[in-house]
Amino acid sequence: MISDAKVKVAVAEVPGASIKKRLQKSDPFKEEKCRDPAKCMVCDGEGKGGRCRSEGATYEIGCKGCNGKYVGETSRNAFTRGREHLMDLHKKNAKSPLHLHNTEKHSDAPPPGFKMKVTGVFGGDATKRQVRESVLIQKVPEDELINRRDEWRQVKLPRVELRLS
Repeated sequence: MISDAKVKVAVAEVPGASIKKRLQKSDPFKEEKCRDPAKCMVCDGEGKGGRCRSEGATYEIGCKGCNGKYVGETSRNAFTRGREHLMDLHKKNAKSPLHLHNTEKHSDAPPPGFKMKVTGVFGGDATKRQVRESVLIQKVPEDELINRRDEWRQVKLPRVELRLS
């Protein structure tokens, strides 16, 4: 079928993770609790977590007053990026997507609050992070998306589906 369609296809076999990688923990003493839950936008005072300190994360920030969602990625950790978002919101930074959302949707009243969750951790792989961010942005309905239009720099990813019958 593929040769009849005159489509060039390359197949690459990639081995899975080794048993050593599956069983070995890189840091057996790593704490599963947040070190500063009162200031953490991900843990939100609950103290659970651990993913908030992982570097190279994609994340989603949801508005507690409506269905608004902001999708982002950072090479740093989500705790640090969440603190920056909150500082920009409280300083009423004109470039802050959360401040703009609060002004447009909630009449610049005191912010209803935002909850951040980590949607993926990719370490030092910037390409995977940016592709993940792009896919997540495309999945959010446009009327719920908080991201500014000039942030939509990602090219829509082409999707190809082959069906063998």
